[in-house]
Amino acid sequence: PEGFFVVAALGGEPRRIGGSGTVPRFSPDGRRIAYQTRLGGPPPLRKCFVLRIGETAPEVVSGDLQSCLSPQWSPDGRYL
Repeated sequence: PEGFFVVAALGGEPRRIGGSGTVPRFSPDGRRIAYQTRLGGPPPLRKCFVLRIGETAPEVVSGDLQSCLSPQWSPDGRYL
């Protein structure tokens, strides 16, 4: 199955929390996931998105950038 899943630290069934992409990173508060997707090419283009946990529509954060790789959160979670 596609998407992002979480599993309790002590085990259990995986729970799908949404999304579909690569290099997912939780925000410091744990309420959002930043990730990238690959869009054709060559060269392959990548876009970055933020998905709020529990929602199905991600927000595009890479805008008009030609490519976006491995999004990382700032320590306070305000910036990528």
